[in-house]
Amino acid sequence: MISAKQKLEIEKYLISKNLPLDILLEVKDHFLNQIDNLQIENKESFDAAFENTKEKWSEDLKQAKYYNGKSIALIAKNIKDKAVNKILLKASLSVFIMLLLLFSLSKLIDKNDFSEFLRYAIIIFFSLPGIFVMRYTKLYHLSFKNKKIRLNIYQGYEGLCMYFGFFFPFIYSYYTNTGERILNFFYNSSENFADIIILMITSGTYFFTIFMQVSFIKSVKKIKNSIQDLREL
Repeated sequence: MISAKQKLEIEKYLISKNLPLDILLEVKDHFLNQIDNLQIENKESFDAAFENTKEKWSEDLKQAKYYNGKSIALIAKNIKDKAVNKILLKASLSVFIMLLLLFSLSKLIDKNDFSEFLRYAIIIFFSLPGIFVMRYTKLYHLSFKNKKIRLNIYQGYEGLCMYFGFFFPFIYSYYTNTGERILNFFYNSSENFADIIILMITSGTYFFTIFMQVSFIKSVKKIKNSIQDLREL
């Protein structure tokens, strides 16, 4: 049976490996199960079982460098890369669907209505990251209060969320003729091509930001009960 003191030793070891809390909790469960099995099946002491388990996980917990130069456990880097790539794909598909819907809408309503609709749709859509930050301020505050460890693999995009959420809506509110230019592109693809490219890039970034926010919020909700235990380490 693993004691509370021994569990604390495992947690401190995993924290030293630069694991975000969401992955740390999963790896910790694996450590506990493997150590417990070694103690029961091989009659090993805790120290011996712990060392053997660390050896088995040595490759996964090997330190790697992320794009910002910070150290991160290899297993966390691989999981984060997969999650980011998945969100990038979702953002790209969302941009394609958005353009398809805009094209369909442009055939159903007149130019003035389309331009007015798109103006307000842009402001609302680009305000979503800021709305999420304000709605879940307490969850975002947790990431600033816990400097010792990242809460999850999605943490680190708060600045991007706030920037896009609070500043871009005011910039785009001045683009009163955006809808007209995009509408002209739908009818004559040789015109206003740059506006479509800008819309695709900006919208893709926003979709990416929103999906990151949703993933961050869902993850923090799951692990927030473990954050208090972390502070006591």
